[in-house]
Amino acid sequence: MSETPLRDVFGKALAELGSLNPNVVALDADLAGATRSIHFGKAHPDRFFNVGIAEANMVSIAAGLSTCGKIPYACTFSFLITLRALDQIRSQVCYPHLNVKLVGTNAGISGFGDGATHQEVADLAIMRAMPGMTVVVPSDEVTMRQAVLQSADHVGPFYLRVPRVPAPVFHSPGSPFAFGKGVRLREGVDVTIVAMRM
Repeated sequence: MSETPLRDVFGKALAELGSLNPNVVALDADLAGATRSIHFGKAHPDRFFNVGIAEANMVSIAAGLSTCGKIPYACTFSFLITLRALDQIRSQVCYPHLNVKLVGTNAGISGFGDGATHQEVADLAIMRAMPGMTVVVPSDEVTMRQAVLQSADHVGPFYLRVPRVPAPVFHSPGSPFAFGKGVRLREGVDVTIVAMRM
């Protein structure tokens, strides 16, 4: 198992992406330390916006930035982005098919330390039901980094699900990565385990 929490991998990869692409901007709803978007904020302070505890407004701002050629990454806890900002996601991002990257950290039950209200397992069902939304759930730190770096090239609504905790490493750093492709980790006799990249 890796010792690096996947939210840390996300934050560092986002900062790296910001160095590679000057159109990338990041927004956070007053949780930059927890989502790890703080790495982007420190590396690119002129392209980082803390909008406060205003998730719906954050998504609306991201939608507006995307119409100006920017590639916005709107970051907050998964339960906040999928429940508090859902109307904006559906109406202002998905229906017009805008190029907005939504990042839900502490996803699933990985935010166990914050209690039941901060755990979100419905985010996958919610985001998969949004029109035109691409949902990506990286399995380890290798695929998390690759997903972040490649996400800027994907045009359209995009949801990245980021757990808070470390995960076992399944993929070697040089392994091929593509959205929407399955990967056979090994052949099985009774069961075959397949990691899907959506």
